Amino acid sequence: MARVVLAAVLAVLLLALPVAPASAAAASASGVASQPTRAGTVSPRVERTVQIKIVRRDGGLRLVGKVTPRSGKVVVQRATSCTRRTRTCDWSGYRTVRPDDTGRFRVRVHAPAHGSWAWRARAGRTASDAWLTCTKQARGDSCPLP
Repeated sequence: MARVVLAAVLAVLLLALPVAPASAAAASASGVASQPTRAGTVSPRVERTVQIKIVRRDGGLRLVGKVTPRSGKVVVQRATSCTRRTRTCDWSGYRTVRPDDTGRFRVRVHAPAHGSWAWRARAGRTASDAWLTCTKQARGDSCPLP
C-alpha cells in the first residue's frame, strides 16, 4: 500500500515539473525561451536613505544627517531658485563630505540676511528632503521660498 502511494506521489511530482527542449534549436522552434541551467543568486537591491536636519550649534547653523547604507560621498546642495507653483528647485553644489563609519555627516551652513536658502543632501541618486534657513524677522513670518 505504501509503495502505491509513494509511486502516485512521485508521478504527480514528475508531471508537475516543466519539460525543457533538448536543444537550443528546438527551444527556438517551439517558441520557448531558454533558461539558465543554474539558478543564480541575486542579492536584493538595498534602498538608500538620506536624512538631514539643521540645528544650531557653536553659534552657527549645522546641517547634520545620516545616510544608510553608508556609501561614498555626500553632496550638500543649496537651492538657487524655487518655483512655488511646481514645487521644484534648481540646485547647485555647496560642499562634498564623506560620512563616518556609522553614516553620519555634518556641514556648517549659513542663513542669508534677507530671504531664505533651501538645503538638501544627495548620496548617489538619492536626495533628502529640503530644509530652509532664514534670518528671523520681527513680524514672525515663516521663511519665504528662495
